[in-house]
Amino acid sequence: MDVDYLYLVAGDFNIHHSESNPSRLLSSLEEKESALYFNQAADLDFTVLNTPGVYTQFPYTDTHRPSAIEMAFAHLQIFPAFRSWDATTLPSMGSDHAPIVISLGLPPPHNDEPRLRWEDTDCLTWPTSSRNG
Repeated sequence: MDVDYLYLVAGDFNIHHSESNPSRLLSSLEEKESALYFNQAADLDFTVLNTPGVYTQFPYTDTHRPSAIEMAFAHLQIFPAFRSWDATTLPSMGSDHAPIVISLGLPPPHNDEPRLRWEDTDCLTWPTSSRNG
């Protein structure tokens, strides 16, 4: 799928998926709900950026465990610019959610030398001119 813009989608999806948290045992309902998002993302050429197993949410209660519910997806056209995803560096700002740093960089320069592409030229449609001497 070609897109007009380079897309990076991030948010608090509040879903549990084995791709972002492989050690979590998911219920069938959690698998079903998260599969809708992840399958749609894959169908649209998006890939998840999360580091598997890194938690993004730390509940204040003892009855809930940490989880990875914030997700970041990049379209394949921007993925080459992706450098890192980090939810462990910045300090908490009082929320039960970790701040996430996504680093992007410029793609490597294109080093191909320019060349003439005569095979792609339709010389039959070139205007002709004649010179009278």
